[in-house]
Amino acid sequence: MLCFMPLQLATDSAGVADTPMWERIDAAFVKYKGYAPKQAWKEFTQGILVGRPQEPEDVANLVSFLASDDANYITGQTILTDGGMVFR
Repeated sequence: MLCFMPLQLATDSAGVADTPMWERIDAAFVKYKGYAPKQAWKEFTQGILVGRPQEPEDVANLVSFLASDDANYITGQTILTDGGMVFR
């Protein structure tokens, strides 16, 4: 007997956060694009509508919500947590 169990899947598309990953991104901009250190950070963060870069807790809050029963009807979505950098 086959049993169908619905699959709930959603992903987070994070914004610009001051983390070790961003340090690697910044280093790549310096190396390959000739940027000054922190220049890419300034360019990427200056247009964030909420007025601040992302913090790891912003992603954790979304993940916590998506794992809760409150999100039981959300599936097949990519949710941006970028403070308003991109509108879709």
